[in-house]
Amino acid sequence: MKRVIVVSIILLLIIPCNAQDNSNKYSFDIHITPSISMSMPGWDETQFDQTETFYFKAKSYSILGLSTGASIRRKIGGKIGVESGINYTRRGYEDQRKIHAINYDRDDVWNYYYHNIDIPILIRYNFYKWNETIIYSKLGPVPKYYIGQTISIDPMNDDKRVIFLNNKRGFYGQEMHYRKINLSLQLSLGTSFDINPYNELFIDCIIDYLIVTPYVGSPGILSLGIKTGISFQR
Repeated sequence: MKRVIVVSIILLLIIPCNAQDNSNKYSFDIHITPSISMSMPGWDETQFDQTETFYFKAKSYSILGLSTGASIRRKIGGKIGVESGINYTRRGYEDQRKIHAINYDRDDVWNYYYHNIDIPILIRYNFYKWNETIIYSKLGPVPKYYIGQTISIDPMNDDKRVIFLNNKRGFYGQEMHYRKINLSLQLSLGTSFDINPYNELFIDCIIDYLIVTPYVGSPGILSLGIKTGISFQR
């Protein structure tokens, strides 16, 4: 993870600036991104034992997520810039489970959340400008440091249980091999407008797909978010 941070800083500091207008080469922003996330691909699973006296059925649904942090961006051309930063991100998915056995029926809702520290490395392209308004897109990888996983069981019931896993053991005590470094790919479309010569407000529509997950067998996570914030330019 330290290497990722170092590479991000180098990209922002040593890439030559080719723009003729060198004003506002750097900008710093703070932001928040509420999102909806879901497991990918979506699945509907039913398992029976050999006598069919027991079955387990689960279906995956979307769940609310959140990301917040700060970024720094540098122009490297008239329309192109590089951007990196640091974010805390929580995203996951919901399982609705039905368990049936002899003299036993139970319906459970399990909410899974992954907690990460993100270091996005994005290329920004400004493809339209009108007065003080810019429309742009961003694309790039997002390395993530895996903090842990929260599992919330029956969040709507009185017997709710919340478990945080951050070591080598799974929910049932089984040995797990967690990947501390995860990775997602991110694409966004956004717009910004100046509120004075040194500040702008912005809003981005973001698609983020987690492709390197915390452990083997965990599903990829697709996240759709709306990022809003304020930039400070110099």
